[in-house]
Amino acid sequence: MKTRGLWVAAVGAIGLVAAQAPARANSNVEASLPRFAPLVFYVARATGGCGEGCDEWIAAEGGFDLGSADRLRAFLRKFPGRTPPIYFQSPGGIQEEAIAIGRLMHARGMTAGVARTLPFGCAPGKENGERCLALKRSGQPVAAELRSTGASCSSACVYALLGARTRLVPPDARLGVHASRRVHVYPDGRVTRTGDDGRLAEATSELKDYVVEMGVDVALIDTAFKIKFNDARFLSRNEIVHFGIDTRAFQETRWTVLDPASRRPSAFKLVVEARGRKDVATSLVQLACAAQGEIRIGYVRPVEANEIAPAVIRVLGGDRHATFARPGPMVRISALDSAALFEPRAALASIDFLEAAAAAGSLTITEASLQPDSPRAIALSTAGLAEAIAVLRKSCGQQSLASAH
Repeated sequence: MKTRGLWVAAVGAIGLVAAQAPARANSNVEASLPRFAPLVFYVARATGGCGEGCDEWIAAEGGFDLGSADRLRAFLRKFPGRTPPIYFQSPGGIQEEAIAIGRLMHARGMTAGVARTLPFGCAPGKENGERCLALKRSGQPVAAELRSTGASCSSACVYALLGARTRLVPPDARLGVHASRRVHVYPDGRVTRTGDDGRLAEATSELKDYVVEMGVDVALIDTAFKIKFNDARFLSRNEIVHFGIDTRAFQETRWTVLDPASRRPSAFKLVVEARGRKDVATSLVQLACAAQGEIRIGYVRPVEANEIAPAVIRVLGGDRHATFARPGPMVRISALDSAALFEPRAALASIDFLEAAAAAGSLTITEASLQPDSPRAIALSTAGLAEAIAVLRKSCGQQSLASAH
């Protein structure tokens, strides 16, 4: 039985959390290829589901297996005109297949991003169940929502992503990298490890040529190949910008609820802004219940070297505002940026204040200081805010009743 020698890059059992700092995943990679479902493509739809004016996207989920590129090529024939953006959720797989997909997307001028597609017909937490997989493989468009929290594109998936003309890596999605390994791929689909790494230098050179062709710094490959195959390193937001993967000057997540079924849920938003020519800064805005049904608005902002701290920071919603208290001691938050210092602030506001902001579609943080650009305003999207308020109103109301007794 003939085998085919290929390079594989795949991560097994990566914990999916909303963090941006470089980190090492818990290793759970077998000596051969990690076992994962083959890459599946399907069309997902939702009004504004993939951004303003974007109602349709292609979901790509699973591992890059043999034949992935051919399947995508055939899948894209149903789009003779403009191709919708494609969003990956993948642990990696066969490197050659990922690069072929990258070149295919590049030739078509496609946009690609990292996000999870959650079909409405699937039970929460059972997106990989047989019923849900049947829905995805039906060939029919699937009503779904797109979420970046907990999304990852790792190993070979990163090389596919690089081929897109426009690359979208949300602040709470992750890119994982590590070294590749030579494997045998059998006609029956079995994959086994081979000790033949003699072509490593040649293969690495070819990979660097591809990365440069796609407009990305080869330092990405140097970074990846410092990490053992059975481990993974997640790129920081600064690295994603420095390498040229996603260089947008401003990004933000939608409002996302953490632990909606718990007694104390909270909602958060991450904001990434360009600082200087290439550096970026990540801020966190969080909503949680406070006493007597009020909402505590937390604002964690990065502090620049020699910065004059803002004297007054306010959050504006519609025609109302709330003022943040003076900050406590500066802290380090490796999940946001392991190299930065952060200043935590908090303000109290009524749920009505946030509901008014959601209704007006306007929520802005202003920072007044002695800096030349003062006051500085950060306009925040209210996408997802109404849903978050609904969860908090229920929880905060319960806490108020509990304290009243």
